[in-house]
Amino acid sequence: MATVPLDQTGWTATASATESGSSPANALDWNTGTRWSTGAPQAAGQWFKADTGSSQWFNHLVLDSGTSATDYPRGLTVEVSDDNSTWRTVAGGEGAGAVTTVNFPIVQARYVKVTLNKASGSWWSIAEMRVPASGCRRRQGYGPRGPART
Repeated sequence: MATVPLDQTGWTATASATESGSSPANALDWNTGTRWSTGAPQAAGQWFKADTGSSQWFNHLVLDSGTSATDYPRGLTVEVSDDNSTWRTVAGGEGAGAVTTVNFPIVQARYVKVTLNKASGSWWSIAEMRVPASGCRRRQGYGPRGPART
């Protein structure tokens, strides 16, 4: 089944640290020529968070460091939340290159947060964060707007 990115219109992003002149919003603008970056070496506890504006179904995310190919996360944890207060961990892993894909069981949430759990001398940069829907509503049989039509 082909993956279809969720519509990111109206999404907002925040981060624990941001390079001067950069913005977390750059990771959601569908332009790999822009990026968000920590502006400092990777450290455990640094985080990047997206607010999707409403509850969404998804089962993976893609972090693309673009032309900053060595700025991928060395170790990460993915958490989701419905209220930006209570978080549940859905995945952990390590990046191995400019594009890091993190898979996890289907979840429904409004917020998604990626937190580093390893340090590195490289900065952490995200040129684009994509959250593909992957037909989750259809596979689950229902979604935020009621029963799925098959």
